Amino acid sequence: MKKILIVLVLSSILFPFCVFSASPDKLSVYSLDGEKVPFEKLVGSSERTAFLIWTTWCGYCREELDRFFQKCPFIDNMDIYLLDMGENAAAVNNYLAQKKTTDCMRSKVYLDKNLSVSNEFNIPGVPTYLFFKNGEFVDYSHYINDEVIKYIYGE
Repeated sequence: MKKILIVLVLSSILFPFCVFSASPDKLSVYSLDGEKVPFEKLVGSSERTAFLIWTTWCGYCREELDRFFQKCPFIDNMDIYLLDMGENAAAVNNYLAQKKTTDCMRSKVYLDKNLSVSNEFNIPGVPTYLFFKNGEFVDYSHYINDEVIKYIYGE
């Protein structure tokens, strides 16, 4: 029993440090067409980059996505990608077709088919936003708004 408690305590202490040690190097995601894309290419696409980690079956994810589908780009001066966690292209394409998404939005959707990004950044659940500045991981959040952006980027 003592060993279990020690492991739980150490895990809760060390977990936050594991999140911040994550790196985009050598990770890959896939476009809806099946093209393998280096994750670091997307991360470095602008000074400020965010990824919404989502799934088609998640109700909260659908609410977040509905905000994106209303306006593209969603937030000025920031690249935001929609990274589906673990689902196949057919399921994601079907969902996007039902929502009648624009080409602008579809071009921002990628697949984390083998969960490499989700595992590397210890995604605690969906929806989750990963925030990067100048290609470096900064923080994560379960929602996005102007206040969160100011807090994360210090602006």
